[in-house]
Amino acid sequence: MDRDGGVLPAAEVGVFPYAGTPEQDLQLGLFAAAWQEGQLPFWSLSETQAMLAGDSCRAFFAAISEHAQWHGVVLVEVTDEWSDLLYLYVSLAHRRTGTARLLLLHLLERARGELPSPTVILEVRPSNLAAWGLYQSLGFVEVGRRKAYYRNGEDALVLKHPGYEVPWVRR
Repeated sequence: MDRDGGVLPAAEVGVFPYAGTPEQDLQLGLFAAAWQEGQLPFWSLSETQAMLAGDSCRAFFAAISEHAQWHGVVLVEVTDEWSDLLYLYVSLAHRRTGTARLLLLHLLERARGELPSPTVILEVRPSNLAAWGLYQSLGFVEVGRRKAYYRNGEDALVLKHPGYEVPWVRR
C-alpha cells in the first residue's frame, strides 16, 4: 500500500528472483498458506520449497523492493524446450493492479533472453475468465485441452506463448 492507504500500481513494483533466503521463505510461506485456504488449494510450502530446491524450478516475485512484502509470485519449470508456468498467484490486496501482467511480462522477457527456450506453456481452467483473458492479451494461444485435468473434473486449456517480442519489463 502507498502512504495514502491505496494499492500501488504494478508500475511501482519490481520483479525479483526467489533465492531461498529466510526472509523470502517467510513470504513464500504466507502465500502458500493463503493459497491453501482458497477454493482450489495448491501446493503446500514444503512441496513448493522442494520443487524450488531442484535445478529446473524457478520463482519470481513482485514487490516494491527485494526485501518488501510480496504482491505476487510466479513459479515456472524450465526445460530446454519450454518454460512451463506452474502457478501465478497475486495477493488479494494487489489483484486488478497489473501485478499478474507484470509477472507474466517478466517471465516472457526472461524466456526470450535468458532461459533455454523462448516458449512458455501453461494450463488454465476454462472457468477462470480473468486469467484466460490476460493470457490471450499477452499472445498466448490455445494448443490443446486436458480432459478432467483438475480435481473437480474441470478440463484444462493448454496455452502456449510462441516467444516473440514482448514489451520491455522493469527488473
